[in-house]
Amino acid sequence: MNGIRDIDAPEFSRPFRADEVLDDERSLTITAGAGECAALAERFGFIDISALGAEMRLSRWRRKGVRIVGRLTASLTQRCSVTLEPVPEQVDETLEALYWPQALAGALGDDGRHGEAFSDLEHEEIPELFEGDFIDLGELAAEWLALSVDPYPRLEGAELPAAASEEEAGGSGSGDSPFRILSNLNTGGE
Repeated sequence: MNGIRDIDAPEFSRPFRADEVLDDERSLTITAGAGECAALAERFGFIDISALGAEMRLSRWRRKGVRIVGRLTASLTQRCSVTLEPVPEQVDETLEALYWPQALAGALGDDGRHGEAFSDLEHEEIPELFEGDFIDLGELAAEWLALSVDPYPRLEGAELPAAASEEEAGGSGSGDSPFRILSNLNTGGE
């Protein structure tokens, strides 16, 4: 492929046939390989993902859908949002998802909730639609990873210099807040 990745192909793909979930619950464990971890790190802008895995329990939901409950674990390194130094992070999160076949989307209704098959969906999540016969459990894990990490990682004790903090906040360094400056502009005051 000469270093060019198919944009539609997930970096960490573990397709699972939805119709394999019958009346009994299915348990699965998925683990990303080194190449998949590297590709996901690049996708999410991390320095490194050294481990990524998920334990999942899949069960039938409303006869045609699938409920997935499990635990996502990962070890990764991001850049500190202040110093840009490496910040290690451990992820250990519960994941939950509902899936419904795209072909039966009409049963959801226009608002995703109130179709004939879902008249009592008020307190449940709106299910994710899947096309064909497969749910990609690897992509589900990747999406949960992206939502679970610290969006602004910081090394312990890392702080912006005071002058830089005031300038970024729109202050002049004299202690005036941006709101006070705007108020003065609005009233013509000094």
